[in-house]
Amino acid sequence: LAQEYVKSFHGLADTLTQIGILGIKVAIFSSGTPHHIVRNFGIALGDKVCDYAALYRDKTINDQAKLSLFSRRLEEVFHIPKLTVVTCDDVGERTKPDPLTAQIAMERLGVQPSESLVLGDHVYDIQAGINAGVSRRVGITHGFDDAAVLREAGATDVIDKLSKLIGLITRY
Repeated sequence: LAQEYVKSFHGLADTLTQIGILGIKVAIFSSGTPHHIVRNFGIALGDKVCDYAALYRDKTINDQAKLSLFSRRLEEVFHIPKLTVVTCDDVGERTKPDPLTAQIAMERLGVQPSESLVLGDHVYDIQAGINAGVSRRVGITHGFDDAAVLREAGATDVIDKLSKLIGLITRY
């Protein structure tokens, strides 16, 4: 997506802080490139947290190195015990809803589908979770698809704010 379509996610930093406190492993799996992950999180978190926006604008290092720095910073700042990022560079043409991105993410984290939860704002996110055998699939309506579309795609829960995710996680 073009940079102008990426928006700040209200509550993202707070949610990541809570995830760290709970000791939850995190995977980001995307059909995008390493550049997109670093750029989108840079915009979503803003310059107030970790200076991610400066990282994605840095022309002195390549996108894979930026992604590595991004991942380490995210783990350190939010005390996330383990984080992995799976991009199109990892899977080639096999992007969502193909289960490969989610399967690689779970393998890297050392978790089973029964121990996992997929959060997504697009039907392809939910379908990738289904295809990977993940039983808990949370749709979020801040992005591409609305609640009805996400439920129809197979979301087990739908939230309208990121801040509601922690309540769902602790309920499971």
